[in-house]
Amino acid sequence: MLRCSCSTSAKTAALLVSGSFAANNRETSGLYEQRSLRKQIKQQAFFISKTRKLFIEGKIQFEDFINLKRDYKAISNDMEDELEKVDIKLTRLNERLRRVIKPFHNIFRGFGKMDVYHKKHLIDLVTPIAIDTDGRLTLKPHNAIAKILSSTKTLNL
Repeated sequence: MLRCSCSTSAKTAALLVSGSFAANNRETSGLYEQRSLRKQIKQQAFFISKTRKLFIEGKIQFEDFINLKRDYKAISNDMEDELEKVDIKLTRLNERLRRVIKPFHNIFRGFGKMDVYHKKHLIDLVTPIAIDTDGRLTLKPHNAIAKILSSTKTLNL
């Protein structure tokens, strides 16, 4: 027999949902930062290629080209390091999300072992909306259960 109180499972669901929203915000900002750094690296590469072209055409002197190239290498190395840190941060965040949400991946697996009281509370989280002529039900999950199920789908667990 599985013992759980609704208030505990509701709190767990609320913590899971709020935690996944916070994690999604961190992941979104990390992805934005990653995209921005990649764009800046491409811009730097474009800038140095234009500089090289100007040097070949004789429009800038060798010393200026060397100084610009040195600056380019320093800036691009810093950006590459920062991009690597963001990649590591996103990987760790994704791993942490998977560990948190994995226990909720198959939340109905213990349904057969529950007593009637707990089954009733679990079934109350899914409300039937309509029955068509073929006898098929249209169900609407409670907001908490819908968010848990949608968060597990987005993480491809």
